[in-house]
Amino acid sequence: MSGRESRSVRINFGRLQTARPVPRNAGPVDRLLQSAKGLVEIRPAAETATGSDPGSLMARVEDGVRRGAFGEALAEWERLPEASKSATAEWAGRVRARLAAETLAARLRTDALARIGAPG
Repeated sequence: MSGRESRSVRINFGRLQTARPVPRNAGPVDRLLQSAKGLVEIRPAAETATGSDPGSLMARVEDGVRRGAFGEALAEWERLPEASKSATAEWAGRVRARLAAETLAARLRTDALARIGAPG
């Protein structure tokens, strides 16, 4: 994947990490601590990320993007909590558009090759 292509589907994982709800009854100190937790987070590596917690899901989303497996990345993204999905909905829209474009390009290629009698 070229740099230009990867930028078009790169997700701001920092926004995703900090998209955690703060309880309504939390005081100012609790709100500050919750915000600070979003600055640093240790997540499992994609190979060991087998859970359904947000950290494991994000590791698999990142891995899918890195490998160019955008369908897999989007499927993992769909499993994130609503607050995380809301914070990164624009990214998901770009991935869906890219997947649709790739599907269309593959269909056009197949159709064109069929018309000239070349193997697909």
